[in-house]
Amino acid sequence: MKLRDQRGASLIELLVAVVVFAIVILVMDAVFINAHRGARKAELSAGVSQNARVAVERLIAEIRESGASQIQIDAGNAAVIFRSARPSDATSAFCMDWRASSEPLALANPGCSGVPLTGTYAPVWQRWIAYYFDSGSGQVRRRVSN
Repeated sequence: MKLRDQRGASLIELLVAVVVFAIVILVMDAVFINAHRGARKAELSAGVSQNARVAVERLIAEIRESGASQIQIDAGNAAVIFRSARPSDATSAFCMDWRASSEPLALANPGCSGVPLTGTYAPVWQRWIAYYFDSGSGQVRRRVSN
């Protein structure tokens, strides 16, 4: 009896190759999923850090504008409260008590119309701003009141 040349693979060899290939694919998938999760966590962490930097910069700028005599600290409520010379409706305007004789009041001091001006060049306090720690949500909140 002659033996034929075996040129193909047996069914068992094919099944073993498919199982090994499936295991390799599953391991690679797990590696990529973990890498994606790690990248997503790093991205979220960077976003949180950026938001915290922006909030601190805003708080510092607002406190600098208020002046040291206008700052109150409420340790019981974990709050910092201070006056602001920015009108509630205009974030870019800063109300100062000054008068330009050749300009109308609205152009001389935008957003501060209706404020009696005497020419003292002092800030015209428009509202109170409070930053406080909300223990329920664990976040720092900002409250503005006129």
